[in-house]
Amino acid sequence: MLSLSIIQRHFSFERKERQHLLFTTFVSALILFMFVWNSTDFTVSTGLQEFLIIFVATFFALAVFISAGKIIAITYNYTAQYMQWTTGLLVGFVITFLSYGFVPILFPGLIEVQRIRRLSHGDHYSGENKKEIFLILAVALWILMLTGMIFQTLYAQTGVLIFKYVMVMSALICIFSVLPFQKNIGSHLFYVARRKYYFIF
Repeated sequence: MLSLSIIQRHFSFERKERQHLLFTTFVSALILFMFVWNSTDFTVSTGLQEFLIIFVATFFALAVFISAGKIIAITYNYTAQYMQWTTGLLVGFVITFLSYGFVPILFPGLIEVQRIRRLSHGDHYSGENKKEIFLILAVALWILMLTGMIFQTLYAQTGVLIFKYVMVMSALICIFSVLPFQKNIGSHLFYVARRKYYFIF
């Protein structure tokens, strides 16, 4: 395991990653908003307020997911870079829109994992290790699932709306992330270790 200073040195969101995170947050928040709107009547002001709460909750859930992947990756001498799946997001938005929010579908994109060569100097095998990549992505999902459970408890105890949306968005990200599409985390999990993938799924 690496020291805290090395994690701090390598943990970062590049400009392109931040742009992808904001775009994914916006589209995913719209998808969840349409799902909520299906069963709730909003005025313009209450609708904007609700969307803002959903946006913040979505950003938090995605940030937890990606950050967890980055931290776990660094501890195994890897970098993890987030990339949006534009086509998947837009297809999910269209399906959600056409179904009037009955079928919320969102694809959060991909966390690309690569070895940090200079940190693995002297290792017996310094290339990408499939087991380690699977572990990094799986643990990121487990951390997000745990986050969702924590916020489910917080919402049950307090009734604070943003806690509910963090819980819901965490669940949606976990569900759709594991689907084995090409630009989705599920494809990496599936092709790296199929038996373990079925357990995760």
